[in-house]
Amino acid sequence: MFKKVLLILIIFILIHDLVVFAEMPKAYGDEKEIWEYLSKYSPSDKITAGIMGYFFRESRMKSTAVAGWGDRNLNLSKDICETFTKQIDEGLKDGSTREMFVILISETYGGYGLGQWYSYNYLEHLYDLAQEENKSIGDVELQCKFVIESLQKNEELWEELLECNTAIQCGRRIGMKYDCTDEEGAEAIAGFALLYYEKFHGGEK
Repeated sequence: MFKKVLLILIIFILIHDLVVFAEMPKAYGDEKEIWEYLSKYSPSDKITAGIMGYFFRESRMKSTAVAGWGDRNLNLSKDICETFTKQIDEGLKDGSTREMFVILISETYGGYGLGQWYSYNYLEHLYDLAQEENKSIGDVELQCKFVIESLQKNEELWEELLECNTAIQCGRRIGMKYDCTDEEGAEAIAGFALLYYEKFHGGEK
């Protein structure tokens, strides 16, 4: 009897996982790679999962995404996203493309990278970090390091994230206080955060 109950429970869990992830839209980037890079800089899997939820909603994990690969309309094709990134990278060494990158994204396209950053402040810091580390602005690890650094600079939010008990709480706070989205958007981020926590916490299932 016990074996039958155990078997039913295992089947139920497997079906649950398949249904949950079947409902999740496709990611355009390597989720496991992004998780691992974030984990290098993040103090907890809960915070890592919260950021993953944020990245997924914003860009579907596409580090060169321009103008919204997430819930927004896609204004530029994949090829144009890659071409734009290469054009900006060509001027990284001498900083000649910094102003173009910041103005085009903030005033015309409306977002860049995993987090679809669009404010002057974030874009300038992302560009400067890429220049400092001699990496592409579309580099996945660079953007993972950048998001952790920018979250830490918001001391109040960072303290709240450290005190969160669940990935859902982390995702919700990132959505409301970092992404500055509405309540519906924050709940979506929180939901994705939970899915990523269940998938990667303690090793991929």
